[in-house]
Amino acid sequence: MTVPRTTITNNPTAVGKIFEQVDHGRVIFKSLTPLFVPPDQLLYTTEITKEFPSISRASITQCPAIYQELVERKSDLRIMVVGRAVFVARIASQMLDEKKDRLDWRRCQDKDELYSEAKITESFKERLLEFHERAGLVFGAYDFLERGDDVIFLECNPEEPGSG
Repeated sequence: MTVPRTTITNNPTAVGKIFEQVDHGRVIFKSLTPLFVPPDQLLYTTEITKEFPSISRASITQCPAIYQELVERKSDLRIMVVGRAVFVARIASQMLDEKKDRLDWRRCQDKDELYSEAKITESFKERLLEFHERAGLVFGAYDFLERGDDVIFLECNPEEPGSG
């Protein structure tokens, strides 16, 4: 699977280094788990600048987060795996009006026209199931991006046996 440059850290120096590793210098921030900021606002995926590690040093050190190369895409895929059953939905994120919503479709997740059924190749499905089984998961909500003919892996929101 193709994976964008990614670091999970609370070290501002490591956050700065990811900017040096990406060709186009564009990086996003994502919280590891849903993060609510008072008064009940969900913190969504956000593009950050090269200055972010120096101006947000104290915030970065508070807790680890995901810092990842921003990947331009034509759409998102949410692939749910339950046991060996695989369900694929295409999310037309790049059709959303606001640029910030295109980075994180969850801001507009109540729009029915955002979703459609999608297909993946049998070989891709088998590789995903092998990963799922090796990771020891019973359920996984996998996030991918479609870029041309390539499918880019972002993350898995898992549930391990006995945790649910």
